Amino acid sequence: MYEVQADLVFTGEVLGQRPKSQRNRKVLELIELESGLKDRLLRPLSAKLLPPTLYERIGLLDRSKFLAIKGRSRKVQLLLASNYRFRDYSPPAGGCILTSKEFGAKFKEMRKVKGESLDQVDWFILRNGKMLKLDDILVIVPRDRSESSNLESTYLRWGFKVYLQERFLGIILTKDLPSHEMISKAVSLLISFRDNFKEVREQEALQNLEITLRSPRGNIIDFRLKAEPISREEAHSLVIN
Repeated sequence: MYEVQADLVFTGEVLGQRPKSQRNRKVLELIELESGLKDRLLRPLSAKLLPPTLYERIGLLDRSKFLAIKGRSRKVQLLLASNYRFRDYSPPAGGCILTSKEFGAKFKEMRKVKGESLDQVDWFILRNGKMLKLDDILVIVPRDRSESSNLESTYLRWGFKVYLQERFLGIILTKDLPSHEMISKAVSLLISFRDNFKEVREQEALQNLEITLRSPRGNIIDFRLKAEPISREEAHSLVIN
């Protein structure tokens, strides 16, 4: 808020919509208090059922324009989306990704390797790939073409983007340059999970591979290495979940 000079935060929370984080007024008030946003956290969809925020009380926000939605039904929200001609929105299912055990495990492993707070790019990577732990490095494998495009185009602040003959494989997350042996293992893992590298994977030995690592500073490191084929069972045993 300080960075963007904001005075107030608003969310899409609805009173009684979720059984834990939105169960009742007391829970929503606790979130407001614990987040440090006392009097500055607005829930427009349920505002008329909640105490007015500071900016409503002093007249900067028109409380009459807010709603009084309550409960688990999404009928009102879907009607609003239709009225405003919103077409591209997620279906009303699932929950906050931060409550996912798999996501939490990946988050903890990334914190261990990075050794400091995660930034916006780190969160983006966590949401766009399968994570494997290989000793003291993390290997991020795109699960489909969309994730591959997202990961390749993101501005990587640490670690290395890995290419096989100029074809993007995935990302190695490590604070230091990994050893030649570790790169070989990481490449084997990346190839074993990438469907579009089937012709490479079917070779008995992955020899003389042209591997390129690209660092955040723009450094390009070229290797020629041999990667031992790895079984799906062994690869899956290294997946963080």
